[in-house]
Amino acid sequence: GDVPQAFSHFTFEESEGRELVCDLQGVWNAVDGFVLTDPVIHTERGREGRTDKGKEGMRRFFETHTCSDLCAILHLQPSAALLAAHPALINAASPISPFPRPRPRTSPFSQRASPQRTSPYRGIDSMDELLRSFAAGFQDF
Repeated sequence: GDVPQAFSHFTFEESEGRELVCDLQGVWNAVDGFVLTDPVIHTERGREGRTDKGKEGMRRFFETHTCSDLCAILHLQPSAALLAAHPALINAASPISPFPRPRPRTSPFSQRASPQRTSPYRGIDSMDELLRSFAAGFQDF
């Protein structure tokens, strides 16, 4: 649908090309609205888990994404313009392996806390806040 695709496009622009949230799945319920699960997040470094395909994943998204009216309402750049503006995506020629990356070995007894990831989204620190920011773009419609 148009909304998940526009949201993915929005996340790329909102993070200034550092992340792209895609492959959104979820359900609707009258109490909570949409509940999204299992997002894939491609990061510019490509090191945030098995599904993070980095710049190659971002490039593949924009090669297949066709902007909808929602993208226009949000004043998002057309896919071709984004690819031209981000040459690192065009040059992301490393093939995506069909085999998962090995997971780092960690001990369940480790006393070290995992470092907190900093958000690339201009002061937005949670997925809920990012979704609210996305929805705010439609207030006038």
